[in-house]
Amino acid sequence: MIYSARENTVPLQDIASAIGASVTGEALEVSISGICSLEEQRPACITFSTLKSAEAVTEIIEKATAAALILRDSLEGEIKDSRIPLLFVSEPLPAMVGLIPQFFSHEQPSTGGTSIGISPKADIDPSAEIGENVSIGAFASIGARVRIGEGACIYPQVTIYPDAIIGDGAVVHAGATIRERCELGEGCVIQNGAVVGADGFGYFPTPAGLKPVPQIGITKLGKEVDIGANSCIDRATLGTTSIGNNSKIDN
Repeated sequence: MIYSARENTVPLQDIASAIGASVTGEALEVSISGICSLEEQRPACITFSTLKSAEAVTEIIEKATAAALILRDSLEGEIKDSRIPLLFVSEPLPAMVGLIPQFFSHEQPSTGGTSIGISPKADIDPSAEIGENVSIGAFASIGARVRIGEGACIYPQVTIYPDAIIGDGAVVHAGATIRERCELGEGCVIQNGAVVGADGFGYFPTPAGLKPVPQIGITKLGKEVDIGANSCIDRATLGTTSIGNNSKIDN
């Protein structure tokens, strides 16, 4: 997904209500304009810590430059004093993730004036099947008999070889390549420059030297698989390189 920062402020009390947090400290007059990490704190922003040690968290509070801090509720009775408001929840990381929509908006790729649609600069074979509400960016190349499911998002300069299948809601970022007959399951995310289904490494010796074994298999990704930028998942020699549902592969 592509996120853009919103230019807005949210009262801290509204944030506490949104994530079901209890608050200590002077929160009534505090407004939050964004979120930040502990390592790069900014004034008027909220940050979080997953630490379980009251001593370690007290040290964080003493040095804090952010406007507020989200902590584990197991620490609520152990932290006695704080210069900034503290919000206590059962799990700080999911709570912080839940705040992202308040400060960032999710953008669809531009396709020549519309947020959902097919860029006139995309190269799509007439035999390809394109589902509803699909985005295809400029200079994407969609091969023969490709099937793209409903709500999928194909960013600019993606190459999809013939007979590939792209599942509903899948996202393929700019510069990625999906090779022939390979399959992406529902909700997969392929980051920039990744290659799904390139030839595997197969050779056999002959008197004239090494000869390649034709790689006629495929690569098949299950549902909700995330593939990191520039990662490569080769196709099988004869069968299927399978990546299971909800797998996450980093670069």
